[in-house]
Amino acid sequence: MDRKKLLVAGVLIGGTIICLVSAFMIVSFGLDLISEIKGRTHFDPSSLSTTSFDNSTPEATAVSIARLNGGIAFGVGTVKDVYLTSDGKYWVVKFYDPPAPKGPYYWTVTIDAKTLMSKKDDDEWRSLDELKASYIAQIQSMGNPCRKPQKITMNGKEVWKVPVVTEFENGTDKTFKYIYVDLKTGKSKNTLENFNRAAGTDGWLTLKEVDAVINKQHQNYSEPSQFRDVLRDLYQE
Repeated sequence: MDRKKLLVAGVLIGGTIICLVSAFMIVSFGLDLISEIKGRTHFDPSSLSTTSFDNSTPEATAVSIARLNGGIAFGVGTVKDVYLTSDGKYWVVKFYDPPAPKGPYYWTVTIDAKTLMSKKDDDEWRSLDELKASYIAQIQSMGNPCRKPQKITMNGKEVWKVPVVTEFENGTDKTFKYIYVDLKTGKSKNTLENFNRAAGTDGWLTLKEVDAVINKQHQNYSEPSQFRDVLRDLYQE
C-alpha cells in the first residue's frame, strides 16, 4: 500500500514539474514575442528615401545602410519590414522586389546597432565605410565589377583603394584599374581613362563633380543616369 502511495505521489510530483516547466516555457516565449513586437517600428515605407542616404533617425539610418548593401542598386526593392531586435543589438530590414521574373524576390539585411556593420542574408559583415567606398567606386566603374576595397595610406592620408576589373581571361580577373576614395571628404580619384577624359582631370573630385562627369557620359542615353550618387547629402561641398 505504501508503495502505491509513493508511486502515486511520484507521478503527481513528476506531472507537476512537467506542467511548471511547460508553463515557464510558454510564458518565456510569450514575453520574447511581446518584446520582439515592441521592438518593431511602425513606419510608412513611402517616407523612406530611395534616392539618398537618410540618417535623420536610427531607423532611417538602418534602412539607408541596408540599401547601400545593394551598391548602385540602392533604390531597388520595397521595404517590407524594419525592426530592432528585442535585445536592442540589431536592426533587421526586410525587402521584396515584386517584378522579379519568377515571382517576388525577398532578402534581409541585418545591421549591428552599435557598430553599423551590416550583412545581406548570409553574406559577410561589412563596415559602413567599406560600403561607402564600394558605392563611390561602382558609380564610376561604368558596369565593370569592383572587388573588395582595402585601406591604404596615400600621401599621409588613409584612403580606400577599390580594384576595378577591366579584363578577364578564362574567367579570372586579369587587368585592374583603381579608384581611390577619401571618406573624410567624400572625394575620389581613379585610373579610368574614359572617365578622366570626360572629367578633364585625373585628380581628386567631389561627389558633385563625379555626378557631373557621369551625367555627361550618359547624356546620349534616352533614360536619365541611374548612378546618381546617394551619398552627397553626407558631405558638404
